[in-house]
Amino acid sequence: MRKHSYNRLLTTCAILGLIALTPYFSGILIEKYYRQFTSQTTEISGLKVALKEFKRNFFTSTAIIEIQVSPNNNQNASYIIPIEQKIVHGPFVIDFKAKKMPFSIALAHIHNVLSDPFKTQLTEVFHHENPITVMTKLGFLGKGTTYFSGVSIKQTTKTNLDIMWDGIDGKIVHSLDLRSLKGEITAPKLSLNNQDFKLDIINISSKFKTTQKENNLAIGNSALFIQELTYQEKEQALLKLANINISSILENDKTNSEKLVYSLIAKIADSRILQQAFAENVYQLTAKSITPDFFNVLHASYDKKFALFDDLLRQLLNSQANINIVIPKHFTQALIAFCDLQLYKNGIMGKIDPRSKEQISDEIATKTRERFSKLVANKIFIDSEDDQQYKLALEFDKIGKIILNGEQLQNPLQSLQVMEQPAATTAAPVGVESSVPETTVPAVTVPTKNITDQEIIDHSTDSEVHSDN
Repeated sequence: MRKHSYNRLLTTCAILGLIALTPYFSGILIEKYYRQFTSQTTEISGLKVALKEFKRNFFTSTAIIEIQVSPNNNQNASYIIPIEQKIVHGPFVIDFKAKKMPFSIALAHIHNVLSDPFKTQLTEVFHHENPITVMTKLGFLGKGTTYFSGVSIKQTTKTNLDIMWDGIDGKIVHSLDLRSLKGEITAPKLSLNNQDFKLDIINISSKFKTTQKENNLAIGNSALFIQELTYQEKEQALLKLANINISSILENDKTNSEKLVYSLIAKIADSRILQQAFAENVYQLTAKSITPDFFNVLHASYDKKFALFDDLLRQLLNSQANINIVIPKHFTQALIAFCDLQLYKNGIMGKIDPRSKEQISDEIATKTRERFSKLVANKIFIDSEDDQQYKLALEFDKIGKIILNGEQLQNPLQSLQVMEQPAATTAAPVGVESSVPETTVPAVTVPTKNITDQEIIDHSTDSEVHSDN
């Protein structure tokens, strides 16, 4: 009997000893993960992560990492965000978001704190010592969960603009290498106002699910919902958009695994612009046969004139892409006219214009309709049979052919190349044979439809509100 009791005591002591040593071994695994992650995965979604320091103790560890952000891959505009991390070793960690059990089984619990200069700058902006809280729980099965929240703010800028922000909350479930992300972010309300206007955005929520491929391109879907957006002037609502749903999907092309399909749908259930009411307006964009290189070009940095447009167009031609756009006709006209009206009112000529707001608004609305009528006349847009939508269809071909709404256009690459030619290459007089060889653009077909210079002039002049109004 005593022998069995003694064995049970030894077994219990051994189990307790292993449990007591578990945080130490968890710390070893955590440090190994940190060093492997920052050495092998140096770039994630355009961000470069570097481990500057790691100190491991028995129950806890500390780490300092630096995240280098390079907008559009422009190294000259890059900046570094330093983050201090306080790490509690598993296997038993406090679950700061649990509703019932205060503890959970995990590899580690990480508290992320911004270092200076960002910490001081955010403290000055939010008037709070810890304006943003970011917590991460690392699991044993290759997944982690990051929770973050931001405090609400209420302040007035130097230009007398009142900003009210009711905070932000979010949760992201991710793989340990951060190449797989699934999350949700919510913000109750954002309000901007001064003596002239008030803008309210109520109940903002965003969901996303992405997986990063070998070429650093994130495949997946995302959605944005806004319950209400209102714009007021002197307590009069001029613009109201309700139940805005925007969703986008980037996925592999089912007919060609080397290409991608991108789709974007924006729905506005109810809206009012000035005195006009609209319901169920839908914007759609679909791009098929897009290559990953097209998105790499979008995120690249360009200094040369026309270089970005040139590369994007070449990618569309080489991939034989198809792009289709559908927009609501009357809602779009009213929204553009409203934006033009606001720009004109706040401009120099708008402030001295003696006409009434109604007269100015009517003229701008008329000019907007005329502008779209010219686009339809030039077959840049097609008016739907029910007079409710504008449609645009673009097809690209490897041989340089561009089809807009069924008609072939001149390839702009030829015009770009001609514009970049040296000024010395002038044309020979009439009747004299030129000794300068012709500049040819490979893989460009002879155009069957050209937009004349006069049409371009007409379109550009109609796109503005003239100062003689």
